[in-house]
Amino acid sequence: MKELKKIAAIGGAVVLVACWPLAVGQIAQNVLTDGANQLNNGDYSVEIISYDRGYLSAQAVTRYSVNDPQLKEQLSLDGLPTEFEVEHDIKHGLLRIAAESRLVDVPDVPLTLTTTTQLNGNTEFSLLLDKVNYSLDDDQGAIYISKSTIEGNATVLGQLDFNYDFPSIQLAFSNNEHVSFSNMTGSVSGKKVNQFWHGEQSLNIETISMMTGQGETLASAKDIRYKFSSNTNEGGDRIETNHLLSTGEITSSDGQLQQLQVDFSLGGLDLNSFESLVSTYQNNPVITEQVLAESAPQIDVLFEKGFYLAMNKMQFNLVDGQFDSQWRLEIPEGMQSITQDINQLIPQLTGNLDTYISNGLADAYPFVHQGIDELLVMEYMFKADDGYRMDAEIANGNLQFASGEKIPLIALLMSGMAN
Repeated sequence: MKELKKIAAIGGAVVLVACWPLAVGQIAQNVLTDGANQLNNGDYSVEIISYDRGYLSAQAVTRYSVNDPQLKEQLSLDGLPTEFEVEHDIKHGLLRIAAESRLVDVPDVPLTLTTTTQLNGNTEFSLLLDKVNYSLDDDQGAIYISKSTIEGNATVLGQLDFNYDFPSIQLAFSNNEHVSFSNMTGSVSGKKVNQFWHGEQSLNIETISMMTGQGETLASAKDIRYKFSSNTNEGGDRIETNHLLSTGEITSSDGQLQQLQVDFSLGGLDLNSFESLVSTYQNNPVITEQVLAESAPQIDVLFEKGFYLAMNKMQFNLVDGQFDSQWRLEIPEGMQSITQDINQLIPQLTGNLDTYISNGLADAYPFVHQGIDELLVMEYMFKADDGYRMDAEIANGNLQFASGEKIPLIALLMSGMAN
């Protein structure tokens, strides 16, 4: 009897192992089907043309179509396809699914996507783009991209992490001018929640050059670095966002700007109303009166809960001078129905402003020096070591300077609108 039980157990295990690739194959087909369904929306559509499943492998073909009329028309005018098919070579393992996907009949875009998906749905991927040298119809331009890669992983919970590397990109235009990017790298880590990104994104570019058809440089930039981050507070009900931008040299016919640094934050935002607004505007690219009316309740909540905008740092060197500025503007909690009474906003704003302009910068540009002289007379600026400074507070509807002089914010707003 014991021997029969052993034989039955062994037999059951053999049957399970024998049938397991079939189960994995079904899982692989479900993954592809679910992925296609999730990608379908009004602007794009995905359909599975064929799926031939075998014991240890499968072959599938999917079709991707552009449905947005404007984008579809533009692609057609540029001689680019509005739909394409992808072949998938799928292998069924015991604990994972491996696939290799390629574009069908698009030799100008030698793209290969390699994925390894665990049975829980988590996926590692590697996207390899071989050299692209593509010319648009009627000499309207050309695109060159050197061998490039994107590598990372995605989880079933929506977490996405990847790095990318594009050593060289060149874009040529019909007037023979062209733009080139060298050593473009970056990373992404986070997830999209209610159509808004939570996490970090970074982009680094070694050089950008814009040149004429005769090889003359129109403009160039070196060592460009950009980073975006967004996260919620400990309570999970507020969102903080930050943008960091820095460059080395930026050169054009107007001169050379060096060491540009920008650090901007938008934070303290009510999470629910902010994400609702993002979703509304992304789903409605054209802002109509109806869209504004639908978003009014979320705008009211956003202002009622309060938030802030802050230029933590804006600095650059120009000629032999330096410009440095920081400011912060806070919308306090408590305002009711801002969309019905916008006049209540300005008196409640608080914040500060601190700006420095060096002597070298003022002396290099006479119109800047003239403006500073006028501000000195009005006591809005004052002489500081090696330059000029403006220091002001925002309160009670006024911009109040260190000298005690004030400017009503409404006057600044009207002046800005007039200009």
